[in-house]
Amino acid sequence: VCTVVRNDQLYVAHVGDSRAYRLRGGALQLLTQDHSWVQTQIMLGVLTEEEARTHSKRHIVTRSLGLAPTVEVELTRHALRHGDRLLLCSDGLYDLVPDAEIAAALTLPPSEACTELIRRANEAGGSDNITVAGAGISLPDELAETPFDNAFDA
Repeated sequence: VCTVVRNDQLYVAHVGDSRAYRLRGGALQLLTQDHSWVQTQIMLGVLTEEEARTHSKRHIVTRSLGLAPTVEVELTRHALRHGDRLLLCSDGLYDLVPDAEIAAALTLPPSEACTELIRRANEAGGSDNITVAGAGISLPDELAETPFDNAFDA
């Protein structure tokens, strides 16, 4: 997962099961959708989100970099507001740290939030790599939010 911020827009490129989150007004929003077997089952109505969290096939990725010469990259665009917090992370974080704890940590300055999230994941077992990157959004007053969200114009 990678992002580019341009003016008041966040562009997200995503493949696999690393994630991008946005914290706005205390509400944590997942901006990416995992490319995994369990996510497909959730979309088909076969599994619930809760069942997927502990399913034996939860780590089967259906799209990733490096397995084939090309890969389809999911691209999205999201409106940003002053004060938004962004988090990019691997499953080593979100598998072990509940969303409420992620949201609480993102209220800290970004470098402190990342340190805190890694600490919490390690305390919860730290069984996988734990990768996090965080940012706080500071926009000038003249940049108003655009009327769309989560759409990408190629």
